[in-house]
Amino acid sequence: MLLLALALLAVGRHYMVSLNPEMQFLVNGHEKKTGWLRHLAESPGKRLIFTGGSSCFTSIDPLQLEERFSLRAANMGVVAGIGGRVLVEHALAHSEAGDVLVLALEPGLLTGDTPHEPLGLQFLAATQQWDATSFSGMTERLSAHLSLRPNLYHLATLTGKVLMGRPLHRYQASEVTEAGWQQVSAPPPMAFTGPLPPVSSADGKSLLEEVAATCAERGIGLYYAFPWQYCPEADLAKSMEAYRRFAEQVGEVVQVLPDGTYGLQTNRDLFSDTELHPTVSGAKLRTKRLGEMLQTVLADHDGIWRKADPGA
Repeated sequence: MLLLALALLAVGRHYMVSLNPEMQFLVNGHEKKTGWLRHLAESPGKRLIFTGGSSCFTSIDPLQLEERFSLRAANMGVVAGIGGRVLVEHALAHSEAGDVLVLALEPGLLTGDTPHEPLGLQFLAATQQWDATSFSGMTERLSAHLSLRPNLYHLATLTGKVLMGRPLHRYQASEVTEAGWQQVSAPPPMAFTGPLPPVSSADGKSLLEEVAATCAERGIGLYYAFPWQYCPEADLAKSMEAYRRFAEQVGEVVQVLPDGTYGLQTNRDLFSDTELHPTVSGAKLRTKRLGEMLQTVLADHDGIWRKADPGA
């Protein structure tokens, strides 16, 4: 029985890490992002490293930042489902002294517990960043290994998609550019609910403090940037006040990039299949506004985060 259980665990891990359609999509994105990092390494200079969930993945175009603003940037965004902890650990693993890390984390990732989510551990294993020795104690290590198997919900939804002849994953690898930005070309939009008032949790603040300490120790700059999010006009005033309080809480630990709207956008046409996924034109506008903001914020740093001038 023990051998059978171990065999099933191994099969489950192989499926989730290597065959799961969602993970295949994320690994493809990761490969393009690391390829872009190699592109940046071809010329000297420090970099902007963005991290966040799918709102980051779908809204920030590094190529536009390079061509229009001479900012050397990498979009290391993945999906919120891998958890805030894995998102920041993943980004820090690709950051170097002198870089600037921009946390474009969805506020919801800082409003509750911040464990190593199962999908996050599966992502680390699939991208060969898994380190079981980082978990202290036998119980934590066993739990981490067990998280690499599919759960009943995943198996049920996968079976349903197969039976109904639906695509096994909503997004396609072809949507991700060579610079690591996902251009959403999804089915018609879903109904939007608008933002929920965020309140940072003690665990969320602790995660920010850990990141801030690591960045200070390693000589990495650190900012928080609000993701763009659709907000109905009727909810704007209430949401702005809630997000203002959230910005104050985050600002106690991490400098928040100046954004008078806290990322809240009332133009429904800027968004695609969810209130956090912009259309291609929406992402271009988001990247433009972000580039303008960063040029102002980083002006005091004498341009060290900009692309090197080949004529200099």
